[in-house]
Formats: sequence, structure tokens, C-alpha cells
Amino acid sequence: MTTLDDIEIIDPKRFPATVAEEIVASIIDVLDENESCSFVLSGGSTPAQVYRRLSRPPYDDEIDWSRVKLFWGDERFVPQESEHSNFRMVEGTLLQSLSDKDLKYFPVNTSLGSETLSAEDYANTIKQQGYYTDGKSPVFDIVLLGIGSDGHTASLFPGSSSVSDTESICISCDHPNDGTKRISLGPTAIFSAKKIFFLVTGEEKAETLTQIIQDPSVTPEQMPATLYRNASGHVTWFCDYQAAAKLERATSEDNGS
Repeated sequence: MTTLDDIEIIDPKRFPATVAEEIVASIIDVLDENESCSFVLSGGSTPAQVYRRLSRPPYDDEIDWSRVKLFWGDERFVPQESEHSNFRMVEGTLLQSLSDKDLKYFPVNTSLGSETLSAEDYANTIKQQGYYTDGKSPVFDIVLLGIGSDGHTASLFPGSSSVSDTESICISCDHPNDGTKRISLGPTAIFSAKKIFFLVTGEEKAETLTQIIQDPSVTPEQMPATLYRNASGHVTWFCDYQAAAKLERATSEDNGS
């Protein structure tokens, strides 16, 4: 159940810095207790802004990046140099700026023969790093997610059988509208994480966000982002004013940032 404390409504001008601050604080908390921190990245323009902030002072020096392991929540089955590649976006907004920090990162290998092979390969990569949500090995520490106007998250799309797949670490699929081939973490790998941060901006997401958070009749088959209701760890929604405009009591949630 989402509580008022789980929703942060932020001035758009402060959005990247506010989220970056929370990510840094969360990574520090993990590293205080563990040797490394696993951080699963999201694609999209909103996370890109956050990554740019993370890669600049003071955030770039506030944590030991050599102890952070980066993974990808989903990826398009395109070459890494493609303008549509989530890896390329992260490389340009975060990795290049932190190139001297000995950061450990594990992108999806999209050079294999099919998206299915890439999904299988990425599941093996995650297992090799010790994260495979089997009840014995560690789950991911921090996962970033967004939502689409159709209610999808990562590459879990409405009507897809992957929404109910509780076994696969990674799945392969086609985008229902444009047909692009995708690789995504499966629901269990995503929603077993210790912390999940949803980043939602823009008025075009307002109605969808309200349904996901405040309409219990909406199912994961209709809007996969509602899978957050079964998350094992803590879920926080970071929203700008426009995205949160239709939330009940939205104005009372303004954190003043």
C-alpha cells in the first residue's frame, strides 16, 4: 500500500538534484553495511538528467564508485552505439564522466544472435555477480524505474505474459506498438529489490500515475507498474508537479524543494 510518505513531489528545476541526493544517500547506506552496492539503471530522458547530476560535483566524489555495480533494467536489442541504446545513453551521461572511478558496470550484450539469447546471457551475468533472487543470494540494492503512459515499466508491457513470469531473471519481448525487440529484467528480479525508485515527470503521465497509485482495480496485466504493490522492499515515487497533478491530496505532498 502506498502511503503519503512514499511520494515525493518535486519542483521540476530541483528534480535531478533531489533524486541524485537520495540515490547517493542510499548507496552510502548500503556501502556502510556491505562491500558493494548493486544499482539497476533505467532508460529515458528523466533518468538521463539524474545521471548527469550524479556524475558531477559534489555527487561524483561523495561515494566510492569502485564499490558500485551497475546493471540495466531493460535494453533495446540494438547495437550499443545506436542512438536508441540505453547503454549509450548511460555511457554519455554517467560512465564517461566517472571513467576514473573504477566503476563496475554490466550492460546487456546485444551483439548476440537474438534478443532471447541476450536475455539468457544477461541472466547468467547477473547470476555470476551473485544476484538472482532465489531466496539465498542477495537481491538488488537499488532499482530505478519509470512508467510509460500505458502503465508499462522497464520493458514489461500491458498484456504481456512476462508480467506474470515469476521464474525468469530476464525476459525478451517485442514492444507492442513499434515492434522493437527488448530485453528486460523480469518482475521478480525487479520487485525483490531492497529499494525501488520510480521517476515520473510530465503532465502526460498524470492520469496513468493516478491510476497506478490510487486505483486498486487496475491490474498488472493492464498496467504492469502496479506490480510495485507486491514489492519486497521500499518503493518511493519521485514525481514532478505536472505528473502528480491528479493525485489525491497532491498539493499536500510538496516537499518544498
